Amino acid sequence: MSHYQLRRTFDATPEQVFRFFVEPEPFSQWFVVPGFRTPSESVQMDARTGGSVKATMVADDNESELPFTVQYGDVEPPHRVVLRPGGDEEVTITLSPTPDGTELIYAYTGPAAAPTDQAAVNTMLDEIARHL
Repeated sequence: MSHYQLRRTFDATPEQVFRFFVEPEPFSQWFVVPGFRTPSESVQMDARTGGSVKATMVADDNESELPFTVQYGDVEPPHRVVLRPGGDEEVTITLSPTPDGTELIYAYTGPAAAPTDQAAVNTMLDEIARHL
């Protein structure tokens, strides 16, 4: 099992950043990978401990669909969300107020910890900053 952490500071409150993990429209804005988008109308959320996100990524080039489910572990508004994208993966998002806004710590445990995987997550975090 591999681990890594990424840190970002956003010019926003913890409540504003937390929305990206528990509301369909903000979630659809950051949960993307190159060549795919996640339409907000495809996102169904039960944003509570034990709930899940069900959504569909759509390919930009041919509109093929890739449905996915992410389970919620702990959900502690507005400071912590645990996501379980796969059976052996866990992501803990911790949000803390700072003088400059909100520090986000993205802590990953699982098999996808290569530099390319971390770069993909950084791109997703860039999308949060872009939409705040």
